[in-house]
Amino acid sequence: MKLIVLLVTALAGVVSSRKLPDFVHKCKISDPEIGNCIAENINNLRSRFAKGIPELGVPPAEPLLIPKAELKSPNPDGLRANFYDIHVYNPSSFEIKKLNVDPKGNTIDVHVYIPYLHITAKYEMNGKILILQLKGSGPGEVNITNIDSKVGYKLSQHEKNGKQYYQLERVSQELNYKVTKLGFKNLFEGRDDLTESTNQVLNENIDEVMKEFKPVVDDTVKAVVDGIVFRVFDRFSINELFDN
Repeated sequence: MKLIVLLVTALAGVVSSRKLPDFVHKCKISDPEIGNCIAENINNLRSRFAKGIPELGVPPAEPLLIPKAELKSPNPDGLRANFYDIHVYNPSSFEIKKLNVDPKGNTIDVHVYIPYLHITAKYEMNGKILILQLKGSGPGEVNITNIDSKVGYKLSQHEKNGKQYYQLERVSQELNYKVTKLGFKNLFEGRDDLTESTNQVLNENIDEVMKEFKPVVDDTVKAVVDGIVFRVFDRFSINELFDN
């Protein structure tokens, strides 16, 4: 399974010298509560993510766009699927529950909760799931609730436009969520009745079905969480965000 997420294109941008807006404030590196300060900054941006933040060059996050994802079962007869033009709705409903920073160890641990995501995509699918042989292409959708993610990032510095920025690399993640609905149109070309009954079977056995779809759903949700955390660090230099 491989997921290609162009976060640099979708989320990052070139940042010129600017004054911090009123809803983002500097955090003191020496402050033992620096994690709370960073979390507050990210949560303050939350309500503005949906429509974008023009003064920061942040594009609208509703929907969040992911170019494509791939699912390939290790089983020769297993499911293979490609997903394109992925739209993620409601990512701006997130909440940073907790954020811990270890300046000496250059690590950040973030606890993010998202109550609900609705994801649509175009798909191409071929293979067996449960006892069903699937082969089709068309629009698909998935509903996910209670996304609870605890992520560990390693911090490093890089230079951009003569300024130093923090770069985050995900090194660990605990992820829990519940898929409440899957739906695929045109699973059997020209047989809407068979497509409908197959979707019903998939949803009646959704826990078993998710054993196949879990890798691609996991990576899509991870991309959403990364995008939430990366936005602040992509947009502001270290000197703009922090006081020594």
